[in-house]
Amino acid sequence: MMHVSVEKDVRMGIQMMKYIVNHYENFTLVIPPFMITLMWSINSYIIEINVLLILSSMTDIISVIMKYVSLAAISMIPTFYFNSITHHKLLKCAKMEIKITNFRADKPLQNAPWHVKVMRFVNKIFRTYYISVHYYFTPFLSIMLMYPFMISYQNVHIQNVHT
Repeated sequence: MMHVSVEKDVRMGIQMMKYIVNHYENFTLVIPPFMITLMWSINSYIIEINVLLILSSMTDIISVIMKYVSLAAISMIPTFYFNSITHHKLLKCAKMEIKITNFRADKPLQNAPWHVKVMRFVNKIFRTYYISVHYYFTPFLSIMLMYPFMISYQNVHIQNVHT
């Protein structure tokens, strides 16, 4: 369940990185927005991995549910914070529609500075990992993490029954 709720944040961060790289001329400073979206994606990955590790170590169903609710609330802190802001000049930007005008076929990075090309490389690494590993295999990773704990729990339970 955490994968489903955090996955959209990872996808959005990667899409925003791609937009920033392809439309770098629309930004006064291109590195800060790229770094913010990169940190957003990394933060989402870290939250999901932590949740997998913490929940996979639990043996009691009630503990898993309580920890999941707590961790889900922690993952929503940025959303709570953004929704609590009522009067700020950045809120005007929240409702703006971003128009995509540069597409890869138009070669938007042909005359781009070297740092934009490095940002594109970083974006491609994250996108490749997201598409090939994260999106499909993270749910299976949770099962693989749970298997050793389930086996050890069953062994302990069997030993307690026999004694």
